[in-house]
Order: sequence, then structure tokens, then C-alpha cells
Amino acid sequence: MDKLPMNKDKSEYRPSEIESKWQKYWEENRVFSPDLKNAKNPYYTLMMFPYPSAEGLHIGNMYAFTGADIHGRYMRMKGKDVFEPIGLDGFGIHSENYAIKVGKHPREQAKISEKNFYRQLRATGNAYDWTRTLGTYDADYYRWTQWIFVQMFKKGLAYRKKAQVNWCPSDKTVLADEQVIDGRCERCSSVVEKRDLEQWFFKITAYADALLNGLSQIDWPEKIKIAQRLWIGRSEDTEIDFPIVGSDIRVKVITTRADTIFGATFLVLAPEHELVQVMKSKIKNWSEVDKYIKETQSKTDFERGQMKDKTGVQLKGIRAINPVNNEEIPVFIADYVLASYGTGAIMAVPAHDDRDFEFAKKFDLSIRYVIEQPKTADILRVHIDDQDRSDIAQELRKMGKEMEYWTPTLRRYDINIENKEKVAFLLQKAGIGSKQDFERIRKGDSFALEFSPAGIDFGTVYAGDGVHINSDFLNGLKNLEAIEEMMNWLSEKGFGGKSVHYHLRDWLISRQRYWGPPIPMIFCPTCEKNGRGEREDMPGWWTVPENQLPVLLPDVEDWRPEGSGTSPLANHPEFYETKCPSCNNQARRETDVSDTFLDSSWYYLRYLSIGNEKKQTNSSQSIKKHQQSIVSGQLSMVPYDLSVIRRWCPVAIYIGGAEHSVLHLLYVRFVAMVLHDLNLDNRSQITDNGSKSNIQYPISNIQDLALPFEEPFPRFYAHGLLISEGAKMSKSRGNIIVPDDYIKKFGADTLRLYLMFLGPFDHGGDFRDTGIEGMNRFVRRVWKLFATKGFDKDKGDTLRMINKTIKEVTEDIESFSYNTAIAKFMEFYNFISGDSNSWSKDTAMSYLKLFAPFAPYFTEELFESLKLGDGTIHESAWPKYDERYLVQEKVNVVVQVNGKRRGEITVDSSSMDKKEEVEAFARREVKKYVSGSTVKKVIHVPGRIINFVI
Repeated sequence: MDKLPMNKDKSEYRPSEIESKWQKYWEENRVFSPDLKNAKNPYYTLMMFPYPSAEGLHIGNMYAFTGADIHGRYMRMKGKDVFEPIGLDGFGIHSENYAIKVGKHPREQAKISEKNFYRQLRATGNAYDWTRTLGTYDADYYRWTQWIFVQMFKKGLAYRKKAQVNWCPSDKTVLADEQVIDGRCERCSSVVEKRDLEQWFFKITAYADALLNGLSQIDWPEKIKIAQRLWIGRSEDTEIDFPIVGSDIRVKVITTRADTIFGATFLVLAPEHELVQVMKSKIKNWSEVDKYIKETQSKTDFERGQMKDKTGVQLKGIRAINPVNNEEIPVFIADYVLASYGTGAIMAVPAHDDRDFEFAKKFDLSIRYVIEQPKTADILRVHIDDQDRSDIAQELRKMGKEMEYWTPTLRRYDINIENKEKVAFLLQKAGIGSKQDFERIRKGDSFALEFSPAGIDFGTVYAGDGVHINSDFLNGLKNLEAIEEMMNWLSEKGFGGKSVHYHLRDWLISRQRYWGPPIPMIFCPTCEKNGRGEREDMPGWWTVPENQLPVLLPDVEDWRPEGSGTSPLANHPEFYETKCPSCNNQARRETDVSDTFLDSSWYYLRYLSIGNEKKQTNSSQSIKKHQQSIVSGQLSMVPYDLSVIRRWCPVAIYIGGAEHSVLHLLYVRFVAMVLHDLNLDNRSQITDNGSKSNIQYPISNIQDLALPFEEPFPRFYAHGLLISEGAKMSKSRGNIIVPDDYIKKFGADTLRLYLMFLGPFDHGGDFRDTGIEGMNRFVRRVWKLFATKGFDKDKGDTLRMINKTIKEVTEDIESFSYNTAIAKFMEFYNFISGDSNSWSKDTAMSYLKLFAPFAPYFTEELFESLKLGDGTIHESAWPKYDERYLVQEKVNVVVQVNGKRRGEITVDSSSMDKKEEVEAFARREVKKYVSGSTVKKVIHVPGRIINFVI
């Protein structure tokens, strides 16, 4: 047996010594820094970069980063030139709020956080390319974030308008629709308010179809693709114009059920609908209307959508005309209609819509059925008033299944149609209802009845399919036929027609905070007065010339948000006072900063250019002498090197959290599509009206920067969520776990293995202190195995076991089933650690290589100490399995009697298909358990189990 070359003083596992040694070695020798320009087999693996807020990297971050790193290390050993970069998403509310908490300027805190985060990230053992880090707050980075904004404006995709926006009172800034979840801020959970503010938007809606169609071309988890499809929300609807009596005004509504227009008996507008103010002079009860509008402003959209009791006010003096029958109908405002949905106005068809029905009942409005209901139903829907304690009401409650409230006082009960005779009898006996009512119940053709002290009411909502009635030229048609017919009629008569609409709204990009890239726009009052601007549709507005980027974020003392609706930069004339780039008159810089999601929308491109790009001196006209310290070194001349991008992009695999499905993951796709279209004059729905009077000096030919792809991440893998002791980790619970102490006590390899053993990577796991002790013992046993077990020949089942382990671990890693891969490590350890089993140097090296992606430090140390190969283990070849050794010559089969294990037999694998022979052998093995009994059944799973049922 060969003796191990490991020195005695290295036979004890000391993780702290090993880890610092190899961190230094990997970085100094640029082991994980590929040659981006000449790599032969490029593979770009990317994990969502973190934002450096709070106290540092937490265990949930390490869980996600470790899983991504294992994949990258595995692919490197498979022969790929792997690029695995890291950076910090340091601009934005998260970082600024932490700076407020600790009482430091965001710029100062960013340096502290960066140092701490990078120290922690190095300790985790991840194979990052430390020569190409980035921070979104670096001037040489946000210069190009601003450049992207400039391109958006020039393409007609950035615009400014006054709009009702989401306002977070805690963060004191506006939020995009995607950042509001159930009426609350997605970051801090504060109830979101509505404010009317001038804001910048990106026209993401122009790319709605491209974003939707692209989903079928990418390998992403279906739940994320579904979330994006629903958020984009494409629908083919009908636009209908309802003229207002005595004026040229038309109220435009969008509906999916144009076929029910003959049943439209009133219109409802959102209280904030612009036409309400336009018609103010004709509204006879304006004080009542105005009061209602103000009351609505205090409610969130979420609250308005959840309210059961319908409220509203009629616009007295205003009548609309139903275009299909020329009927004059009343117009209301009501808070259940939202300005952000559709056009902010609906045609109300109470007979066929639940909300409209409730509203009509409350305000005693006409209900007209235009779709014939089915003749039979499975249930009688009975609505019983909570205040009714009569005997019949109690009987009906007992017969029915309690359902939701129909109104604040009427609860619904579903009664099986088989009880229709009994229901009719009870009502008839109580003298409630008419003969016709009882006949309807007995026929089973009533879909519901309302029962209250006032009597019964067969008024109900039917929203299903059926044949049209009371609908003139639609009579006799079914739904789909009627919709198409009505679309054509409206189009011919000039009252609307077929249209495509989306749930998606334009991306609100401006933020009234300090810590972010200043929006690179200049407003000139002189140019506005003269009707001039860089775009005809936005007079007075000009982009900052590209050779003057970046617009630096100045150091100011009063950087905290005020909640005034403007950024703290608006208090600094030395920042916003400037000259118009066109006429040279006095002008004003935009003082809002851009959304942090713009920073993260293109970072994957920037990584590839760090260290490769040409530089220029800090000669930007926007960099004043007292600001030179903000910019370190020289500035790059282009945002990214397209020759490198073509080699490495799109990204081979992107790994991150599913919670970003309609935020980052949607925005990054949109920005990539825009950058792909840089060399196009327009895209459908986009018109570039750029004025040629603003002559600039482009940093490069724009066509040289058009991306060669539209989808940046063809493959995305969503990792699971880590919890602690059964609860979600959060600062409020006080259960945030920082990995530092665990790494210090157990070593990063132990922590990595434990995290990945908690469960499937896409499911997450429950972190418990007691669990990591067991993994620590396993790691030390493996170390001791290599330190003490010499190399010999592979005897017995060793070759079969190592080839089986290689095959199964390989398959597990490729499917991100890291927990089961680690279980295979344990299985092989249990096998090889036995005194009767020996291994060769090749087998030992294969086992160590399988461990390498999971435990990079101790495998590197053992690889060197045992002289198992040249260089680093992480650049060695991944082991291959030999199919010949996967076939077992002998197979152990468990023998059971009535499900209880009673013995075991060993048979030749070639004999497994000889069923009768194997069963006879098994019967002899358990003879004493079946003797004298009749075997009723034999359950035989070849090669595994034989169960005799007696």
C-alpha cells in the first residue's frame, strides 16, 4: 500500500489556515480570471449581485451565491472558460436608508459596506473574478447608466408628464407599479398613497409584444414566465365611445364583453378621471362630487378593490348615450373603478357583472338581461340577511352550504338542486313569493334567489356563455359570434372597434431621493417658449451632451429625503443651474435621480468590459475641480466592448430569486431589447422625433453598440428561500444570520455543504444551528479518510461504487439537486471507510474532484498535499464514469413476509428476469415464516424486494 505524502502537521483539519492560504493563491494567480478576448470555450455564469445595505452579507445571500458557485466550478472542470463576476448594486433606497439609520453619508457608508461585503464574499470561497468588480455608484459605471437614459430619450422612449403616481410615505419617493404589492411598498410594506407629480417614464409598453413573445424563446421557470405574462396582460378588447349629451365629449371604455352593450344601463368613471374636471361646470351637484373625490384620495387602490360595500355619486346634469340604442343613461363616479385600469371608465352591465349588479341594487338602477341563462343549474344560490332569524331562514341555512357575503348583510348559501321541492314548499308555506316564483324553483331554472325580511328576489348575475336576448341584431348569437359582430358594427358606425390592450404600464423611472444617478436632462425655458427641443413632442428638454457625462452626484450635507415631492438636489442651485446645450441661455438640470432598477438592468454587460476598455482623462465638462475626488482614475470611452460581448453573451445561465419576476427580470429584458435596437430608426409604436439642432459629439458610432441579441438570459434558474428555525428571516424578528461566526468556527466548506444539504436548491431550506454540527463531523471524517487511508488497488465493489457515485453526482449537479449529491458523498464515504474496502489513487482523486465544487478549500489543500495532480484541482478535468462498472454482477434482494423484513438473498444480475426461480430461492430463505400458511400473493420488484402475503 502506498503511503500518503501528507505531512504529519497537515493531517489535522484547520480550516482557517487553509482558507486564507487558498484565497490568496487564487487571487494572486488569477485562477478565476479568464482571458475574455481569447477564451476558446466561454461560459458566462451570473448570480444576481447584492445591494450592500444592513449589517453585511447574510446567510440567505450565501445560500444563493454558493449554489450558483457550485454550478460555475462544475462547468469549469467540464472544460469551460467560466466567467463568474461579482459587484454591488449600491445605489438606491436600500443603501440610502441604511446610511440614514447609522448616521453616515451614503458615499462614506458605501465604502464601508463595500469593504465588508467583499471581505465576506471572499471568505465564502466563491470563484469570483476579483479583477472585474463593479459598483453601481462608481462614476465610471453610472456615466453609462445615464448614457442609456439619453438613448431612451433619443429613441422616443423616455418622456416626462404629470401623472397620479404611487408614493411611499416612509421612503418619501414615488414607486413604479411593479414595486407596489397589495397596496404596500414592496421594500418597507408601508401603505402606498397617490400623488399628482411630474415624473419621468420609460415607454416599456412599446415593447409589450416583444417581451411577451420572447418568453416562449427562453428557458425560465414556468411560474416566472406566467407572472410576466400576467403582468404584461395582453388582451384583445373592444373600445367603445359613449357620447355625452349636449357636448362633443366622448367617454371611452374598454371591454372584453362588447356583446353585452345592450345591457349597459349606466357608466361609471374613476373619481380621478380627467373628464370629471372637464365637465365640472355642467355637474349640478359638484360640491357632493368634489367631496367624494377628496374622500377617495385617502384610499389606496388595494383598499378600493377590496371594499365590499359599493359607494359612488351620480354626476347630475350629465347623461351619456348608449350608441347601440341611443338610450340616455346616467353617469356616476365610484371608487371601485380605478384610473390605472383600462381607460378609468366602464360601461356597467349589472345583469352580467357582480360589481355592477351590487352597485345597481344599491342605487336602484335598471338591470337588463341580454344573455339567456341555462335552463337548469346544480345549485340554488340563496342570499339570507344576517338579521333574519325566522324559522324559514334558519331552515334554509341548515340546508345550504355557507359561502361568502354577497353584500355586507346578505350571506350566500348554496343549496343542492335536489332540495328544490323542499325550498319551494317552505316558501309557499310561509306565504313568501308568487306561484310563478315557486314554479321557477321547482324547474331548477333560477340561478339564485335573495331571501330577506322583505321577501325574495330572483335578480341575479349571469356571467357565463349563452344565447343573446334583448339585443336587437345580436339576438340568437352566442357570445364569441356576438362580440365579433359588435366590434364590426362599432367600427363601421365610428363608435370604436377592436383594439389590443395591456395591463403593463410605462416604467416610472424618476425618484425623489439623493443616492442615485442624476437624470441627465436639461430644461431650457427659452427653448420651450420658442417651441424648440431635442424632440418636437417635448419642447424645452435636452439631453446632457454625451461628452459631458457623467452628471456627477455632488457631495451635499442635506441629502436626506424631505417628502416634498422633489429630490434634495433641488435645494442646490450650484448643481441644477446650467447652460442650455442648444441656445446657451440659462437652464436647469433635472434634480430627480433614476430608479435603482435601471442600474441593475445592464450590469452584466459592464462586467465584460472592465479592464479591457480604452480610457480617457477626466476632462468631462460636468466634473468641476472640487468634484475630482469623486472620480478615481480615468473614465472609459464606451459602455461595453461589443467584440467581447459577442463572445460571451447572452449569459449562459442567470441565477437569482423568483421575487424579482416582474421587477428586475422584466426591466433587464426591456433594456436589452432597446440596446439591440440602437441601430434602428424606430420600432413599431415608436417614433424618433429627435431634433437635429442639438449637435453632439458621440463617443462612438451608435451602431457599434447595438447588442447582437434581444434576450440577455436565455436560461434562468430560481433558487429557493432560506428560513431560520421554521421562520422567515427578517430584522423585525431578530433572526438574521450573518455567516461570519459560522465560517470562523466551522470553516466555509462546512457551511457551504450544510447550506446545500438543507434541501433542493430551488426549494430552499431551514437553517438550524444543531444541523451544522453534523456536517462538521462529516467534513472532518472525510479529511481524516484522505489523511490516513493509503492508496492500494480498487478491490471488491470499489470500482462499481465510484463509477456509480460519479454518474449520480454529475446528474445531481446538472439538475441543481445539490442535497442528493451530498448524500451520495456520504454513501461513498460509508462504503470506502470500511477496513475491507480499498481504493486506488485514481479513485481517491475522482472522489475528491466530485467534492471540489462544494468544498473548494479543503479539496484544493488535499489535492496539493497528496500530490494528486498539477496546478489547481479546480482546473482539473471532471471525472468520467465507465458504464461497464455500473452493471452489478450480484444483487441483494430483501425478502419480506406481510411487509416485514424476514431475510435477504443474493442473486446473479443475469438471473433477475427468472421470476419463478428467484421467488423459489426467496421462499426457502423465509421458510419458517411461511410454512403451513397459504401464500395469497407475491409482490416482486426485480432486484429489490420480494414480499410474500399470507
